[in-house]
Amino acid sequence: DNYGPSTSTKALCIYRGGLFQGTLTAAQILAQGGIPLTTTVAASNPNAGQYSWAFNGAQSMALGSVPFASTDDHCVIVGATVNSIAAGSKPLTSLYGTTTRRVAQLSVETATLTATWTDDAGTASTSPTGSVVTAATPFIATARKVGNVKELRKNGVSINTSSTAMGTTTLTNAAIGWDGTSYTNGTESISIEIKGTVTDAQLLLLERFVASLTPNAPSF
Repeated sequence: DNYGPSTSTKALCIYRGGLFQGTLTAAQILAQGGIPLTTTVAASNPNAGQYSWAFNGAQSMALGSVPFASTDDHCVIVGATVNSIAAGSKPLTSLYGTTTRRVAQLSVETATLTATWTDDAGTASTSPTGSVVTAATPFIATARKVGNVKELRKNGVSINTSSTAMGTTTLTNAAIGWDGTSYTNGTESISIEIKGTVTDAQLLLLERFVASLTPNAPSF
């Protein structure tokens, strides 16, 4: 499902989905964390509502248009797991005007979580990095921009910042698991893109919300 953008001062998009094959009974739906229409009984699975999209390295999901520009304050949060650590880029969530003009792109570069913003010329104006990612270990990644300050966060903790000024690129594309060139290999449970200034308190609440919907995610 695609909820958004909202009509409030912050444009909010939440992309979420679960896919099952075959006919499921009410008991089976409950066991998987779902709530069937035929009962009001609570889900019996402790991971209730925790589903994710799986990517095998040659798949991705387009998210449609982006409701803001690179100059706007914004925030991107994603719950993810990578299957293996290998050389090359594994994009988690990417917003971009072209494949060389990326905004708030969250990716795993070999074994390091990275947030990338590029200016109008396609030059990497900032790339806060510094958090090691372990294969098969779920994590919550965040890229936030407030003014010229851009920040990378992992599991609710600030990892690195940069204050390089941005360009004015108009964003036209968004995707999970792809950046126009490279693919990820792993799972992603939920992706949130917000236009607007998100405070520290609001951000931590959203990150904990994403963690609650990410299977086996850490508590923080």
